[in-house]
Amino acid sequence: MNKKIALIIFLLQIAITTYFVFPATTIKQNNSVATFMVNSAIAKNNDLLFSQNFPQDETTVLSIELQETNDESIRLAEKVIKEIVSENGVVRYHSYLLDTPLSLQSQLKETISGEQSSKELIFPFVKDKFYTALVVFERDNELQQAAIAHIVQKIPFFIKTHPQIANIFFAGEPVVGYYLGLSSLEVKTKFFPTLIVFCSLIMVWVFRSFRVVVAWLLAIVNALVVSMGIFSLMGNSLNLITNLIPVLIFVLSTAMHMHILLSLTHFEDYIAGLKEKLIPNFLVALTTSIGFGSLMVSNVKPIYLLGKYTSISVWIIFASCYITHLGFSSLFRLTLYDKKIHGKGFTQSKIFALGTKNGTWLLVPVTVIICGAITVLYNSAESNGLKYFAYEHTLRKNTKHIQESITGSSSIEILIPKSQGKFIDYTFYTKVASFEKELKSLNNIRHIISLNQYILFVNKSAIGFDQYEEEDLTISTSETLHNMQKQLRETNANVFVNFTSDHYYRIQILSNAIGSEHFHMLKENITQIYEQQNFSGDFVFTGTLDQVIQIQMYLLQSMGESLFFTIAFSLLLMTVFLKNLHILYLAIIPNLFPLGCMACALKVFDFPTTIGTVMVFSIAFGIAVDSTIHLFHSFYHYEQKGFSQKWLHSLSMNSSAIWITSFILFGAFLLIGLLSAFLPTTQFGLLLSVGMISAWIGDVSFLPISLRLYTKGRRKDEK
Repeated sequence: MNKKIALIIFLLQIAITTYFVFPATTIKQNNSVATFMVNSAIAKNNDLLFSQNFPQDETTVLSIELQETNDESIRLAEKVIKEIVSENGVVRYHSYLLDTPLSLQSQLKETISGEQSSKELIFPFVKDKFYTALVVFERDNELQQAAIAHIVQKIPFFIKTHPQIANIFFAGEPVVGYYLGLSSLEVKTKFFPTLIVFCSLIMVWVFRSFRVVVAWLLAIVNALVVSMGIFSLMGNSLNLITNLIPVLIFVLSTAMHMHILLSLTHFEDYIAGLKEKLIPNFLVALTTSIGFGSLMVSNVKPIYLLGKYTSISVWIIFASCYITHLGFSSLFRLTLYDKKIHGKGFTQSKIFALGTKNGTWLLVPVTVIICGAITVLYNSAESNGLKYFAYEHTLRKNTKHIQESITGSSSIEILIPKSQGKFIDYTFYTKVASFEKELKSLNNIRHIISLNQYILFVNKSAIGFDQYEEEDLTISTSETLHNMQKQLRETNANVFVNFTSDHYYRIQILSNAIGSEHFHMLKENITQIYEQQNFSGDFVFTGTLDQVIQIQMYLLQSMGESLFFTIAFSLLLMTVFLKNLHILYLAIIPNLFPLGCMACALKVFDFPTTIGTVMVFSIAFGIAVDSTIHLFHSFYHYEQKGFSQKWLHSLSMNSSAIWITSFILFGAFLLIGLLSAFLPTTQFGLLLSVGMISAWIGDVSFLPISLRLYTKGRRKDEK
């Protein structure tokens, strides 16, 4: 190629990469529940309705374990909490000394450290040796996460400097989001550098050429920067799921580049070597982009974005690989013809022998596929995000202590339609009081915060905390109710801002962090109790726990949908471009075999179905089919007749590339799985490593058996 043209292409590639560097390196992280909001009309309407009637905020629990409970230690705990939560992003906090008037604190002194204290107060701010505050955060992710990060950093300092404090526990859905963000950053801080070092060593070992490594890195950096720059410019943020996009770009770019580089070793004419892999790489890009694009059927936005931008990135990878060789490689005379390649794996004769086995061997992948399907169907699902973290993780320990000693760490919101106005009428009050009383008896509901609970507190204080009986708390007249609400508005106006609007009455439920099975039972019980009260109109059921459970439900649903579209479209495109209808059934067994192996690995590793497993099957099929395309292309475009000659030619052109690529992908995903202590990332890495090595086995053993039986049957028909 003309050097001037090569120089222009090279400089253009550098200029494009430079243009996207800033947006690509300044993408923000966002792991809030709102980021994972399910794209469904009901979920959106409920969230919108809540935001139109009440402040958009999220509640956490901050609890200080004291060495002993007395006036001095309680005042110290209050002072520490005030200092800890003094952050931008904290809207307000509720505590015993802050929310209880001085005149009432004297009444509570006798019971405050006993078992009764949690019943006397609106919330168990003081119980046994725990002094607890409800800390309310802005819903704005950037402010919220910055505030939580500062609070988490402050906690060890206050434990160390105050001997009266035994420990401090901090939990809640926003805190889960914070730790999810830290875990997802592992991709950038730990996995990515490890992948670069691992793959660089493999490239150096295979080619023994500095220029090859530079060309490979240039193509990858170009694809990464341009792809992530576009992702950033479109206003997206990174999260637990979309953090995988750079990793996928890296491994997919390496795989495609390896096929091009090894193709160049067969051709003295540089351009001829590039052309040899142009059509199969185009088809690889097409099927892989469809594989990832199938994730766009998901109702969970991060999975939709992963599918959308990875499918776009595949085409950027395709362009980057060829632009690099037309520019940099041509300019700096990268020649690989007849170059000795290291690490080719098994000899072609051994690989060829795998394809000569009896056709009954196809029962092996069929059995694995069936066992895998059964495993996925009956595998248990884990929707409790806390269990994604290691048992000894700070978040799990904090949540466990809070749930065992104080309250639930998850939030459910119930909005009940009411007559217009801030105050509630007497008829509505009697129904609400009965409803809340029944709610308290349900499993996993720890505490309820509402206008009625504040009214009960006012009533207790009016009667006297050491004198009232449960029946005394029932308000007997409409006038008494009105006066109590009026008194409450004068002393604590925020109650009406946070718990009643002109059209809705809000009940905030603090519940245990539970999985989908227990959650749906709880929701069903709440619905039954609500219907018994004969309220006018349906209630709105929302909150962070509800949103998390919905996300998990839609994740599982999208797994089957995306996999179906991936398989159907990939096989259809292979059939059209390779112009052979028989590919539909010849390719299906070898490419479903790795999926079956991955599904069986769920059982072997004892992995539940989680956010880390729902994507891997579509991704694995999209990657696994790449090698099949290269083998098919060489097999069907070789002019000699007969299986042996055609398959030997296909192996000579592709076996080294397929083996080295499979080894790189296997090693890369295995490293991700082994280095992470975060369950979804561990699952993602280990399952895909199983998928990559089993895809290689399927391509060099079961694919040739299918091809040989088909070729043999066709020759008989021709005779």
